Amino acid sequence: ISQSQSIEIDLQQEGTLNFELQPICEAEKITIFPRMLKLKREQSSEVTITLEGDNCVPEGKTVTATIGRVGSKRISISSTSENVDENGEARFAITAKNKVGNARVTFKANNLKMFLTVKVR
Repeated sequence: ISQSQSIEIDLQQEGTLNFELQPICEAEKITIFPRMLKLKREQSSEVTITLEGDNCVPEGKTVTATIGRVGSKRISISSTSENVDENGEARFAITAKNKVGNARVTFKANNLKMFLTVKVR
């Protein structure tokens, strides 16, 4: 994997250009906290998704959240995507609606996927 950066050079000036190449950190592991969520009707709670790389933090990577058609009758989610912070974490608020039952939220980042079961009582 490579990433490029454009540089303009003024041929009329002398000088030295120093730069350091940084490896691109790819997410290799995804975790969810809490692993299971129990909410009362109209109650909200925050879920933290953490991405980990190979001895690096994949800062800025995007985590997407989707709810199935049946689940969308029971819960709502604060946003469909969030970027991970400098700690590799993205936070989503999940709110229970008035309908009792289970819902499943799918969180994806690159080729990684995890599911969260939300029980609404």
